[in-house]
Amino acid sequence: LIILKIGAIEGGGTKFICAVGNELGTLEKEILIKTSSPIETLDKVILFFKENKVEKIGIGCFGPLELNEESENYGSILNSPKLEWSNFNIVKYLNNALNIPIKITTDVNAAALAEINKNTNLNSILYITIGTGIGVGAIINRKFLSGINHPEMGHIRLKKHKLDNFIGSCPFHNDCLEGLASGIAIEKRFNKKGEELLDNNEVWNLIGYYVGQAIANFNFILSPQKVILGGSVGMNPLLLFYIKKYFIEFNNNYLSNQYTNDPDKFIQISSLNNRAGLIGALLLPNMNK
Repeated sequence: LIILKIGAIEGGGTKFICAVGNELGTLEKEILIKTSSPIETLDKVILFFKENKVEKIGIGCFGPLELNEESENYGSILNSPKLEWSNFNIVKYLNNALNIPIKITTDVNAAALAEINKNTNLNSILYITIGTGIGVGAIINRKFLSGINHPEMGHIRLKKHKLDNFIGSCPFHNDCLEGLASGIAIEKRFNKKGEELLDNNEVWNLIGYYVGQAIANFNFILSPQKVILGGSVGMNPLLLFYIKKYFIEFNNNYLSNQYTNDPDKFIQISSLNNRAGLIGALLLPNMNK
């Protein structure tokens, strides 16, 4: 049995992690590169993969991204708050230097892929990362959920909590899910970072109200078999308690099935220790092959 060497890239706003592993999802060697300009960052990525030869590369990256493989702009970052990266084609730039097959998806899609690979009995899963921002990756019938663009479920609008007067932190929508419940929203609302408030019931009750409500909405539309939480904010056990509480309240027994009837199994914190995105990037080149 020949096991291929695969390259993985987790592209984030502050750092790119590059790794070499195999198609079974085992990581063997990695390097961390600070995110600066596209050329400066990706030239270091190219050097790593010239020194560590691989057959294919999978990328899970911040977005928004052009993911239509028929498009000549496949692999481009679209309008990004990171202005230097807007309209930069990551796949094309790496391909010109390395000349090997490269696939790209969003960082949260890659994480969802790692999670469903771990939960082999499932065919649908949502991965929600709650950190600086909020992103959601979805795999339905073992395929990424996608339309003309990939979904941006972190920006859905929600019913405001009756005691919440916070205007919201999203520069596009103010009080969308990300604007109300992300790490930035927590810091702007409470003047402290989430990690300084880990045992504060008032904070996590409010954030759980929004995330639990959002999961109820996602469940009404997509009916996944499991929801996995990741990110620096999303992995707080106290937040998980309130998310499940409000999911039950907003669902109100409406869409009941073998999965949603047991919230302790339906909504869980990732057990991959924030490695899901990198592991998913490693699996990406051979997805659905």
